[in-house]
Amino acid sequence: MNKYYIDVITGDGGSQGRVDYTIEADGYQTFESGYYMFYKRSEKNEIITVATFPIARTIITKIEKI
Repeated sequence: MNKYYIDVITGDGGSQGRVDYTIEADGYQTFESGYYMFYKRSEKNEIITVATFPIARTIITKIEKI
C-alpha cells in the first residue's frame, strides 16, 4: 500500500487554484484518455477504483510506502 500526495490544478488562479489530496492505494494506472486511476486490490484480487484525476491537471508530489 502506498500513500500518494497529489496536487490538482483547478484553474481558479493564484494559490486557490490548487487542491491537495492524499490517496491511499495499492497503485495507479495511466490511460490514453488522459487520466490517472488510483486503485486497491480486493481479497479476490479484483481492482477497486479509489480515485481518478486528469493527468494534465495532476501533479504527484510524493509517494510514500505505508
